[in-house]
Amino acid sequence: EQDHCDLGAEMAAGICERWGVYAATRELVVWLIKNHLLLSRFIHYRDPANPKTAQELAAEVESADRLVNLTLLTWADASNVGAGVWTPVQMTRMEELVKRTLPLLTQEQESTPDAVELRQRHVRRLSKEDVDETELQNFIESLPTEAIVAPPTEILRLYQVYKEAVENEAAVVSQPIPDVGVTEFTICGADRKGFLTEILAVLYAYDLSIHAVKAATTSESKPYAIDTLKVSSGARSLNPRTADRVSTALKDVLKGTRRGVDLLRDSGKDPGRVQEILSWRLHSGPIAILEVDAPRGRGMAYRMSSLIKEAGWNIVAARVGQWAGRGAGAFYIEHPSGQPISKADVQGAFDQPKV
Repeated sequence: EQDHCDLGAEMAAGICERWGVYAATRELVVWLIKNHLLLSRFIHYRDPANPKTAQELAAEVESADRLVNLTLLTWADASNVGAGVWTPVQMTRMEELVKRTLPLLTQEQESTPDAVELRQRHVRRLSKEDVDETELQNFIESLPTEAIVAPPTEILRLYQVYKEAVENEAAVVSQPIPDVGVTEFTICGADRKGFLTEILAVLYAYDLSIHAVKAATTSESKPYAIDTLKVSSGARSLNPRTADRVSTALKDVLKGTRRGVDLLRDSGKDPGRVQEILSWRLHSGPIAILEVDAPRGRGMAYRMSSLIKEAGWNIVAARVGQWAGRGAGAFYIEHPSGQPISKADVQGAFDQPKV
């Protein structure tokens, strides 16, 4: 059966030919119809904050004119499917990604600083704050390259949460973002195997929808994990009472006074449930991108995190949501040794018998 994108593009080409549409316009219309799901795929499966995402999208669309028209088409297409299909979270992702991609297509982008220059720039900008400059510099030097591409204000927030965790074993800070309909949690504690999985277990126990995950680990002799997650409840940011309860549970889990699996059982969920996967795709690289399509429902982030942990890989970032009537997730994963992760490796992890 012919893909509806290809079939629509073929029909549009014939209609434009009969109507005598100018060649340039005909080419644009046919390309837009053939690729009308392209931007939606990037929104749902890729991390807009990762510079490589904009580079990949720019390579796909090839021109600013295509990107602008594709942006309008994506919004119109999704908005008219039905109520609630196009959400503020998706709008925010699209705006961020298009803003990052357009300069790559118009020759207006500044040269990207290397990691050393970027770290020095953060130190210079943040040294004006009320912080110990040497301590701040050591913290910034300890962050992985993927983390330092964030704005200085975010680096400062990570530093402050890190300092609290060092002093109090664990730190959890929540910030509602009502315009987008999410609450952002920044969580820090001494790193250990399964750190992120434990966090996701808590959020699943509270029936929260997880939209985005960013994970970073400092390179100190005693490393700390610093994870940022955007979550929602009923497509809204959490009310203060719920946010406080979740924060308390997260701190208890990080300090070891409670276990995530126990919270799941107490909430009536099965911690050992195997994630059903409808299809998956792997984009290879130093940090591989594992895209997963699954049945709708919460808990995919927790179950996929458990599977990735058992395979011995680390999650650097993740996107989770619903798309085209199914659960959609993308997990940026890396092997601790730096060796590449292959499709055979992923298939092997999926084929492992679950106890």
